[in-house]
Amino acid sequence: MLEIPSLLEPLFRAAGWQGPKKSFFENPPVSAQAIASHILDEFGGLLVGSSEPGTEMIASNVRFYKHIRLDQSVIVQPWERQIGKVAAFASAHDEYMVLFAGANGSFYVFTDPDEQLYVGPQDFGELMRRLLWGYPYGPTIPKDAHLSS
Repeated sequence: MLEIPSLLEPLFRAAGWQGPKKSFFENPPVSAQAIASHILDEFGGLLVGSSEPGTEMIASNVRFYKHIRLDQSVIVQPWERQIGKVAAFASAHDEYMVLFAGANGSFYVFTDPDEQLYVGPQDFGELMRRLLWGYPYGPTIPKDAHLSS
């Protein structure tokens, strides 16, 4: 199940979320596509929060896609050796950011127009807290060496 911090629940419910669906996994999803699918089964189509002043930086809204956007993976090609296969499940900050699920529960935040990739927390609820309340997403990831020259 995807845990949403209790302080964020009102934002998700205001966006139309009905509460957690019963999802039981004998083995938790480990592929990027399976993780993104699980997120979209729960939140697909919702627009949560708003872009406005936040706690430490601008808070972001999060627009969950209705379907996985594998086409978005092209924007993270400069990091693919480091991060492996990813699947886009949402945009954020009025479409200026793309959120990706990676294998084994990793999350990434791509910011445009500066074209930076950040490694987010491995906890979905913590990722949402950072985005929706305006906290730093995580450290930036340098582009793959073979593409930097």
